[in-house]
Amino acid sequence: ETGVLIGLVQFAAPMAGGFAPQRIGLDHLCLALATRDDMLSWAAQLHEHGIAHSGVLEMKTGPIMNFADPDGIALSFALPPP
Repeated sequence: ETGVLIGLVQFAAPMAGGFAPQRIGLDHLCLALATRDDMLSWAAQLHEHGIAHSGVLEMKTGPIMNFADPDGIALSFALPPP
């Protein structure tokens, strides 16, 4: 069996100001998606499950979508650089 195991760590102190999906520069785990359609599909799934997210933000480095998992850990989806 092969694969990648990623461990997430949540710090004991809450994030200053709380999580906001539009917040830029927060520390988070960024997961790469293959296509913009994949990102839009994840946005729809997050919305369906009531998870607040930024929608697809256009950054200089490409599109990114920020959200927090139910435990409050900041996560992002992004496309790999061209």
